[in-house]
Amino acid sequence: MTTGEYPVYLRGERAGTVRISKEGIRYIVDAFCPHTDGLVRLSLYGGGREGYLGVMQPENGGLRLRRSLSRSDAAAFPQAPAYAAERGGARAERPAPKPPRGRERDTLWHPDGLGLLFAEENGETLCAVPRRFGMACRGTELPPRVIEGEEYRVFALERQRGV
Repeated sequence: MTTGEYPVYLRGERAGTVRISKEGIRYIVDAFCPHTDGLVRLSLYGGGREGYLGVMQPENGGLRLRRSLSRSDAAAFPQAPAYAAERGGARAERPAPKPPRGRERDTLWHPDGLGLLFAEENGETLCAVPRRFGMACRGTELPPRVIEGEEYRVFALERQRGV
C-alpha cells in the first residue's frame, strides 16, 4: 500500500483527509473530517478497488477513524489509493478526473459526476465509459482508450436531428 495523504469525499464534496503511514511492519490509517457529523462508513478507493476501513467516530467537532493494518490486512485494500469516500459510493463520490495524460492529451474530457466522461473530437461528441461499469452508450463504438490510467470504452454518440 502506498503511503501518503489523500482526500476524503463525503456527499460528493471534499470533506477531509486520510493519511496512510508506515510504523514498522504495520500501516496506520488516520482519517479526519472536521465539521462533519452523522454515521459514515469509510472506504479507501484506487485502481478500481474498494477497501472498507470502518465507521468514523465523533472527535473534536468532526469525525475520525484510526486503524492499524498488518501487511496481510493491507493486501485487501487498493495498493495505490486515490481517495476515501463513503462505503459503496465509488461511482457517486468519485472526484473529477485529472486532465488526461499520454495520447489523450489533445482531448479534453468532461466528467458527468457519475463516472462517465464526455468530449468533442473531430466534430463528434464522445462518451467514455469505464470498462468496469460493463455498460454501453448509444452510438458507434470506437477503439478503447486509457484515460488517467483507467481503461474506457469510447462511443461516438448519435446526433439527434432538429425537431
